Amino acid sequence: MQENLTFKKKMYKTVLGVLDKHLLEWETNVGLKEDVDLIREKVLIIDNKETFDKRTLGTTAGKNQKFDLMCEGAFTICNSGGNYGSKIGDEKIRIDFDYSLSDIRKGHEQTSYDLCVAISEAATPFETILTTSYNLPIGFLDEQTVRNEAFFVLIDAPGKIIEQGKSNKEGMIVEYHDIDLILNQRVDKTIKSYKKNSPTLVLEYKNARIIGNRHHPPKPFVDPSKPVDPNTPAE
Repeated sequence: MQENLTFKKKMYKTVLGVLDKHLLEWETNVGLKEDVDLIREKVLIIDNKETFDKRTLGTTAGKNQKFDLMCEGAFTICNSGGNYGSKIGDEKIRIDFDYSLSDIRKGHEQTSYDLCVAISEAATPFETILTTSYNLPIGFLDEQTVRNEAFFVLIDAPGKIIEQGKSNKEGMIVEYHDIDLILNQRVDKTIKSYKKNSPTLVLEYKNARIIGNRHHPPKPFVDPSKPVDPNTPAE
């Protein structure tokens, strides 16, 4: 099944490439343009869903890595914030950042996540001073927010990931089905109407359409402007 879909997606992209190549020949056809834009949009959706599936392979390893990044990021903030609180003699600020890396990692993963978020929020009012005088890299709090969110998505993994993966696969099947309908019921017929005025477009389009079927190799390109060799066997 997956192999067939891989060849289908290759065919879709080849078809789009042919149509882009011959854009000047059909761009005024509003209906065809709408169909091509829709196919392009659906192929992008398929690509994005496949990218998600690939990212979620090895969920446990990915989750552990994101947990480490989140905790280490929070600890970096604590170093800057703790130094700032000590320097100005503000006990509350110092306590807000008084965590070691082992403190942040301790306990349930949800607890670590909540603590990392609290540390980020505590640092936000002091971001300018922390970045200018206490060695916090510029933009680090924004990066930490991304780390926190990336781990939060995986807190309930792998159950949530598996469920999302199933949903993605179902969604991809729908997109493949929709593209096939658009091609079979509308685009194929529209392209045939260009046989007289744009024979090269029609031939290249036909070849692109059968790339997904390995049992029927594409027809060789024949320049319609050149005379046909009488010795060439008929199809």
